[in-house]
Parts: sequence; C-alpha cells; structure tokens
Amino acid sequence: MESELRSLLALLLFLTTVLSGPALAGWPNSGKRYPNLPCSGSSYTAPTYVQGGSAIANSTATTFTSSITTNKLLVFAIYHNATNKTVTSVTDTAGNTYRLASRSTPTSGVYGSELWYTFTTAAITSGSTTYTISGTSPNYGVAIAQTDNALGILDRANSLVSTSTTSYSVPTGGMACSKEIVLTVLLAQNYSNITDGAGFTLVSNPYVALDYKIVSSNASVSYAPSSSPAQVVTIALATFR
Repeated sequence: MESELRSLLALLLFLTTVLSGPALAGWPNSGKRYPNLPCSGSSYTAPTYVQGGSAIANSTATTFTSSITTNKLLVFAIYHNATNKTVTSVTDTAGNTYRLASRSTPTSGVYGSELWYTFTTAAITSGSTTYTISGTSPNYGVAIAQTDNALGILDRANSLVSTSTTSYSVPTGGMACSKEIVLTVLLAQNYSNITDGAGFTLVSNPYVALDYKIVSSNASVSYAPSSSPAQVVTIALATFR
C-alpha cells in the first residue's frame, strides 16, 4: 500500500510539472514532442533568430557576435563529409545537453544532414566554449543558430533524401502553436544551383545551408527549394516552440 501511494505521488508530481505552463524543467532537451505546449498567455511571444556561425570541424571553439546566456535555444545544422554516416552525439565544454531533432537518413552515395539542439543550461562564451561532434563520419560541417523567446521544445520534425530532381518539398505538418520557429538544413552537391525556399531566410552557407522561418499560424508550411539543373539533396527540418 505504501509503495502504491509513493507511485501515485510521483505520477501526480510529474503531471504537475508537465501541465504547469512556464515551469518546464523537464521539457527542453527531452527529444520528445509534447502535445500540450504553452501556446497562450502574456509570456507567449514568437521566437526570433539572433545570431549564428559555421565551420568545417569536428571540434572547435564556437565564435559568435556575442556570448550566449542560459535558457536559449541553440540549433546545430550538421552535414557528414562521407556517405552512410550519422552523428552520435554533440557536446560542448560548458556542459550543455544536445538532442537529435531531425535527420535525413543517408543512403548509398548520399551525404546526410541532421539538426541537433540544446536549451542552454550553461552559458556559452564566444571564442572559448568548444563543441565536439562525434559519429561515424571522419569530418563534419556545421552551422549554428541561436534563437530568443523559444522554450527549447521540439514540436515537429521531417526530412528528405531526394532523387536527382529539380524541386523538393518538406512539410512541417500542423504545428502545436501559432508562433514557432522552423529550422532546416540542406546539403546539396552544388549549392550555387539551389534557389532557396520561399519565405525562408538563409543564415549560413557555403559550409551547410541553414534556413529559418518564423510562423504566425499553426497550419503546415513547406520548405520547398529548387535546383537547376537537377541534383540530389538531403534536408532535415524541425520546428520549435
């Protein structure tokens, strides 16, 4: 009887944490999509893009215009410089925890692309905090985006490994909230032939193409770039509240 009561109390505590609105201690970095996101109230503001950076390196110091404080959504767009490879972890020397948001599953002869994220629990100092990407590829390219006003909660994810074609489309699906940020990573054989998806803003290229879009409706939107001539691309997409 005593053990059953303890289990019931633990369940009630968990539900209180999840349903208590801004008290989201267990939500960021969970890697899960939550059905009851806080989508209203005075603290419900649209996420914004703040700054970014890029590099071709498995491990290097992050360099931003300014350092990043705690409670900020940080998204890594990563590509593999080899076929049939994946990222197994992203870490930094500040001690933040990174989770996989979306991955374009690589196939034979295709380089993959992935989105990883963290909701910073430790500040990142520009030029001195070092990140490390681990996995099965010998080399990685990375672009990093910092956002503001986001809670670090993953909502939707999708991906694409295309055939050799001229048009591509990756939909978000209906989103939980009307104010979210959509982030995408695109890896192409030749970036100069790519025309970006309408409504999306490119923040990093040529190492890896990282785009974002701030939405004001929870209706599905599509990231739809094109290429001339046709080529194979991989795309990973994720939305965050």
